[in-house]
Amino acid sequence: MRQRKTAFLFSCLVAFVCITFIAYPAYGDEAKKIAVGDEMPKITLEGPESAEVQQYLGLKSQDPFTISQISSKLVLIDIVSAF
Repeated sequence: MRQRKTAFLFSCLVAFVCITFIAYPAYGDEAKKIAVGDEMPKITLEGPESAEVQQYLGLKSQDPFTISQISSKLVLIDIVSAF
């Protein structure tokens, strides 16, 4: 009995995840898509919390900053979406 209940709950979870991922692209059509080679939109980020992070990013102050102010040859941006 317990195995059936577990299997049922797991099936419901899998179905929910599948439906979510199938429906998700429909909501993204309204936003402007960034193509390869396009410039990154200007996004203002919160200032670093410590002088150590400020130094690591190569920023002059702990004020809010944009990505272009980071002194690095490469900036990797990891975007995580939770809705």
